[in-house]
Amino acid sequence: ARAAISYLQSRNDVVANRIGVVGHSEGGNVVSILAGRDAPFACGVLMAGPAVSGEQIHQRQVRMIIERQPFPIADDLVKKIAAMNESLYTAARMNASFDERRVIARDIYQSALAGFDEVERKLLNLNDEVQVDAIVTDWFRYFLGYDPRIDLEASKVPLLAMYGALDLQVPPDQSVPVLEKINTNHGKIEVRTFPDLNHLFQHAMTGLPSEYGVIDETLAPEVMLAIKEWVLANC
Repeated sequence: ARAAISYLQSRNDVVANRIGVVGHSEGGNVVSILAGRDAPFACGVLMAGPAVSGEQIHQRQVRMIIERQPFPIADDLVKKIAAMNESLYTAARMNASFDERRVIARDIYQSALAGFDEVERKLLNLNDEVQVDAIVTDWFRYFLGYDPRIDLEASKVPLLAMYGALDLQVPPDQSVPVLEKINTNHGKIEVRTFPDLNHLFQHAMTGLPSEYGVIDETLAPEVMLAIKEWVLANC
């Protein structure tokens, strides 16, 4: 992203002091990092960008997605999933190679599975070790530990943070209060939440990821209009 900004600044057909950066979801973290570490750009837009750590985001999104399923899920079952994830996070953070972390994580996973009956395993698709392997990758390890608050507090550029009210992956009620608190000192963060939109800023019914692929809309027009108007006014 820094290289892209530098390249644009080198072009004669670009106004060098009016370059903006837009990032969606984890891309919002990239905007936060750039903004907090003196990258030379004029403004940033975080579309469903987290304002809390990856660990907090992951635990909350797992709970919300499970709770929004069309079949009832007991709260103690949700708590068991959360406890299993906590154990897997420990494996992800270990000072070991990926292969070593994977072996440890799979052992943790298999031990945890003993606490779920066969119906629960099928209901929650708990027989897939590929998901476990993803948690101990270097990428996820970084995602768990990165908390954008420090970078957001250090930012000197205007930022627009946008959320869909039906977003179950980066829930607005988790990140919006954090951004509003930061903005009391920052003064340059505008937050907007759009009703009836999911994590991809599509008009949706439930917000569940399973719904993404069956919605024809790519991006809600009101979101594109809001970005355009804000960028013209702030960049």
